[in-house]
Amino acid sequence: MKIRLSTLSAVLLLVTACTASEDPPATTTTSQPPAAPAAADANCVPVLNDGWLRLLPGDSPMHGGFGHIKNPCATGQSITAAESAAYAHVELHETTLENGVSKMRQIPRLELGANGGEALLAPGGLHLMLMHPTRSIAAGESIPIRFTLADGRHFEAVLQARNP
Repeated sequence: MKIRLSTLSAVLLLVTACTASEDPPATTTTSQPPAAPAAADANCVPVLNDGWLRLLPGDSPMHGGFGHIKNPCATGQSITAAESAAYAHVELHETTLENGVSKMRQIPRLELGANGGEALLAPGGLHLMLMHPTRSIAAGESIPIRFTLADGRHFEAVLQARNP
């Protein structure tokens, strides 16, 4: 029974972390499909601005990561993974409303169009699901995140931990 209650608690906290709040709904804008980076784009990578993660009460095994990702590159980019030393596992997720029911699913990639393509990671939409913190995380901490692009390159970002 203890395992079932723990699992139920984790699921309820996860739904709370991923459901809409006062923040605007997430949107994605892609102007064209991603392509292999051109020589001029070899060092160009997307940027995450205003990154933050929502801490949940208690010892929740999951937190949501949010922010605004923008692609300044002349070619489209595709984010295929994320990782952080502060978490055992990080996934790209999307919450959608289907027939009045909120559903969350992992997505295999996040496409960013060329020349300003962007994605808003926000509660109730696209987000990072940060699972099983490797240590206690306090509000105000800066948590480094490393994103992987489809072409194998990486870029770094920081999420500021916030209380709900």
